[in-house]
Amino acid sequence: MGNFKLGIFDLFSAILPGIPLIVLFGFIIGFIPFEFNLVHKYVFNLNFNMVLFLLTLSYFIGFSLQYISYEIFKKFLKWNSKLWKKRIGNHSISVGKRGNEIALIRQYSPNNFIILNTFMALRTMCYNMFFSLSSFALGVTILSFCKFSFKPDYFIAISFAIIFSLLFLRRAVSFHEWIQNLISECEIITDREFHKKV
Repeated sequence: MGNFKLGIFDLFSAILPGIPLIVLFGFIIGFIPFEFNLVHKYVFNLNFNMVLFLLTLSYFIGFSLQYISYEIFKKFLKWNSKLWKKRIGNHSISVGKRGNEIALIRQYSPNNFIILNTFMALRTMCYNMFFSLSSFALGVTILSFCKFSFKPDYFIAISFAIIFSLLFLRRAVSFHEWIQNLISECEIITDREFHKKV
C-alpha cells in the first residue's frame, strides 16, 4: 500500500506541472492571447483518447522538467542563504549527499523511510509546480506583449500563477526542511541499531 501511494505521488508530481505548460504551448502555437473561454471550449471538446494523450504528454513534460526545476530550486536556496541557514542549519542543500544516512534509515527504520520518501515526492511536486507556474506566467506575459492584448483574463491568469507558484515554492522549502530534519533525527536511531548488530 505504501509503494502504491508513493507511485501515485510520483505520478501526480509529473502530471500536474505539465498541465500549465501544455495550456501555454497551445496558445503559443496558435499565437493568440490567453483567454479562459478558449480553454473552456477546448477542454469540453476533448474525447477520451485526447485526454489520455494529453495526460501522457503532460507526464513526460513534467518528468523531463524535474532536473531543471530541482536545479532552480537549489539555486534559490543558495541565493536566499539566510533563510536556508535559519531553517535547515549546516546540512548540504542536496539530499543526495546524505545517501549513506538514507540507506541506514531504509534498513533500520522502514517506517521513517516511507515518510521520508513521501516528503521527497511532495517536495518534487512542489518545486515542479513552482517552475511550471512561473514559466506559464512568463509565457503568457510575453505572448500578451507580442499581441498587445491585456484583457482581464490575462491579469487573472498571471496573478493566480504567480501567487500559487510562490505558495508551492514555500511548501517545497518546508518539505525540504522536514526531510533534512527527519534524516538528522533518524541518525540517532540508525546509529544505535547499527552498533547493536556490530
